[in-house]
Amino acid sequence: MDNVLKRFGFSTFREAQKADRPVRRGGAIRKIYRSSKNRPKWGLGLRELGLAAFLTGSAAAASAQDMPPMMMPPPPPGTPAMAGPLVVNPNPLTLDLGPLGDKVYITGAITGYAYAQDQPTKFSIFDDNPAGFDLANGQVFVQKTDGMFQYFIQAGAYSLPNLGFPWLKSSVAMNQLWGVVPQAFVKIALADNFSIQAGKLPTLIGDEYTFTFENMNILRGLLWGQEPAVSRGVQVNYSAGPVALSVSWNDGYYSDRYNWLSGLAAWTIDPENTLALAAGGNIGSTGPRRRFSRTMVPSST
Repeated sequence: MDNVLKRFGFSTFREAQKADRPVRRGGAIRKIYRSSKNRPKWGLGLRELGLAAFLTGSAAAASAQDMPPMMMPPPPPGTPAMAGPLVVNPNPLTLDLGPLGDKVYITGAITGYAYAQDQPTKFSIFDDNPAGFDLANGQVFVQKTDGMFQYFIQAGAYSLPNLGFPWLKSSVAMNQLWGVVPQAFVKIALADNFSIQAGKLPTLIGDEYTFTFENMNILRGLLWGQEPAVSRGVQVNYSAGPVALSVSWNDGYYSDRYNWLSGLAAWTIDPENTLALAAGGNIGSTGPRRRFSRTMVPSST
């Protein structure tokens, strides 16, 4: 510090203390200063301290700039969506799959449940019994979330237990609902705020997610049984600041007839509040379907 002060023409702390040292003469204490020519520049102490602090801060900033940047962990995948209390794994398994992507995330969900109920329906299609246990989720998620070409694949066993409805075992659910791969789609990100998706898409309608690990509990809202869960089709997404728009042409309730149009408009007010408007409907006749529909008949519990 003394060398820095001398370089800019200021006195050191020791020189200034020596110059201002009081002496005793004739029983009185006086301060004797040298002539202005030789007097140390101690009268600008605040400026010296400010200069020293500035030089110290500059040196620290230079040292910080020379340090290598910290490696930030990759953001967790955004699919499948989660409503709590579980959260997406922030450190997913990442693989380099060559032409399929040099950064492919692999995660999964394994959950089970046991139940007991009175007055079961005993419908053979449901395999609904007074008591039992089953695998609720045994699924693997593979996805690529960067670059222009992206994709998501969800595969495995699942069931959709819901209070007040007949129990549907995972072996029956996979056969009667969306198969071993309930969701899978490709995504072409033409820009940061514009993309096109095609495949087995999650619905744009409703506030509750389909699979049990995505929700707080297995008690659904009244409208859940009337909403499509997975639809096959094409979806276009666009965002501008806090506003996001999505429009989809699909087969509605997995009917294999592509005459449904659905849309979602969302405005993110702040991180805790979002205003959304969703709508959908068929613009033609779907007709009867031989396979099981997701709308179920309530049972007594």
